[in-house]
Amino acid sequence: MTRDELTGDISANPALRRVLERVGGSELLDLLAEGLPGADLTTLLLEVFRRRAERISPPEVMRRYRGDRFVSPAPVSFAALRRAEDALFSALPDGFEVLVLAPVLPLAAHSAVATVDPRKVVATVRGSEVAADPTNALALEASLRRSAALAADPRSSALIRLAASQRVVRAQQFDDPGMLAHFQLFGLVTAGRDTGGRSFEQQQLTEHLQFAARALAAAGARRTWIRLTCLAEAASPVIDQVCRDLTALSDVEVSEDPDRTSGRGYYTGLCFKVYADIAGRELEIGDGGFVDWSQLFTGNRKERLLISGFGVDRLAETGLGVGGTAGVVTAVGSNGEYSFTKPNRASIRLLAGLGVEGDVHAGVTVKHRSRVAQDPTQPNLRQVHLIQAELFAELAGDGFDVAPGDLGENITTSGIDLLGLPVGTLLRIGGEAVVEVTGLRNPCLQIDNFQDGLLKQVVGRDEAGNLVRKSGIMSVVRVGGVVRPGDTITAELPEGPHRPLDRV
Repeated sequence: MTRDELTGDISANPALRRVLERVGGSELLDLLAEGLPGADLTTLLLEVFRRRAERISPPEVMRRYRGDRFVSPAPVSFAALRRAEDALFSALPDGFEVLVLAPVLPLAAHSAVATVDPRKVVATVRGSEVAADPTNALALEASLRRSAALAADPRSSALIRLAASQRVVRAQQFDDPGMLAHFQLFGLVTAGRDTGGRSFEQQQLTEHLQFAARALAAAGARRTWIRLTCLAEAASPVIDQVCRDLTALSDVEVSEDPDRTSGRGYYTGLCFKVYADIAGRELEIGDGGFVDWSQLFTGNRKERLLISGFGVDRLAETGLGVGGTAGVVTAVGSNGEYSFTKPNRASIRLLAGLGVEGDVHAGVTVKHRSRVAQDPTQPNLRQVHLIQAELFAELAGDGFDVAPGDLGENITTSGIDLLGLPVGTLLRIGGEAVVEVTGLRNPCLQIDNFQDGLLKQVVGRDEAGNLVRKSGIMSVVRVGGVVRPGDTITAELPEGPHRPLDRV
């Protein structure tokens, strides 16, 4: 492949040729690219941009703001983006450390170890470049930590698990006119050492893909597809084992995609794509695979690195994670005796018209003792109690230690706005069970007996002075079935005018 004689570019670049012809040839380009030390080039460019900035008026700034695709605000709402991020964070496996990444990286961080054209990355005049993918920064940090581990023990197999959500910028033009030059990506990396038998590859790939399935379920995907592509014959047994490891995932289809063309040369060994069912369409949400970056950064061929990236904007814009009407079960519990708390279980069985099998509050008529004292013939509208796990995080910020089951709920959820659902909403849980929302739990003084002062935290007033009850919702079982942690929850809102929840 020949280079352009004037520009030195492998491919023809008419714009660069035009500029070089104007300034007298390629000597200036050679001087700026290779002849000046980095600090001197920065000094020169800072002065160039200072002078240019001095000539720009406020109206010109406004004109550029209107037309510059790099600076336009994202069309996705902050609330939708945040909910999509929450679904991803809630699904992270134990052991992952979440980092707040810097917005810039060292120059060539995206191209020195990967097949990325540097012109697709936004460089700065200070010899750095704007983040184009969180996995590059995570890989650098993971390699730094692995280098420290290897310095202490040359055979260290300590795993480094890092994650981050980052707004990134890419300079290439996109075919879709609705695509911006900046968007949010959620990235994961796992770094470690080759321990033989490709055990690192099999175990870590399984963990990343299980995360993807959980995250999309928490965001409300009805179905998830994982497509695995083998890039080297030696990686084929890894795919076979991972497929077996993922067979237990509900509403997830895992298959091989030998015809994939993208990512070859970027990934090594094997790679994958993750798709989700969004409004009946199969759309790509995630991408990942093994790369040799940590080997190049550390100079150690035994190093292994797995990266994954997920489009947060795509999740938010397409409706996954938006509106709080989809989520995931994080814990289940039951108690055969009257007690304020319910012990966590591996699973519970819901019985149509009754409640949770073996639970003291199951039955056709009311079983809560205060209600029984008033009228034991009342219908039982409190068969299944659900609480949002987000409440526990809120309480933790106020100094309270509350875990799933502590407040007596049968099902703990994540990613779904339980309190915002209307009366009559049907919650489809896992592959079988369906419950109908009847109202709000009315917390009582027993909560203060559990932890002093807790009642004031779960009962308050909004800005309009209306009473707000935060301790979950009540429901009745319409269709029975087994419910387990990790099951998806989707809400089917009732037709007609919606009636807000009140205590039952």
